[in-house]
Amino acid sequence: MPITVELRENGRVIYAVFTYPYTLAEAVTGRDEEQRLRDHATGSGVIHSLINLSGSIKAPSGVLRVARYGPSFTHPTRGKVTIVGASLFGQTISKMAAKLAQRPMEIYFFRTEDEAWAFLRKTIAQEAQPVAG
Repeated sequence: MPITVELRENGRVIYAVFTYPYTLAEAVTGRDEEQRLRDHATGSGVIHSLINLSGSIKAPSGVLRVARYGPSFTHPTRGKVTIVGASLFGQTISKMAAKLAQRPMEIYFFRTEDEAWAFLRKTIAQEAQPVAG
């Protein structure tokens, strides 16, 4: 399957993997699955994203439009977006999608999944700490 989308970390992270080749229709299906997962997530709060593009050699034409309106950038539960293994083109597309969705400061790029997971787990742990008053 060229695109997988699932909820991990006790409902705190959407994990998506894009593997070449995939079609625009498959990207739309992945976006719809993310929307469904976010809409039906139990509890409330932020759901971050980890998107692995390591196996995505090139994206299909029109993917920017799909990404721009993706739940990682638009859903009320959206949080930080981490992207693993993006080529320069993939980084550019991701930054453009974030900018078009008016979310330019919430996207982070990593070389490995381990680095992205460490960042997200630290973020989640910080969110769980009570705010001192």
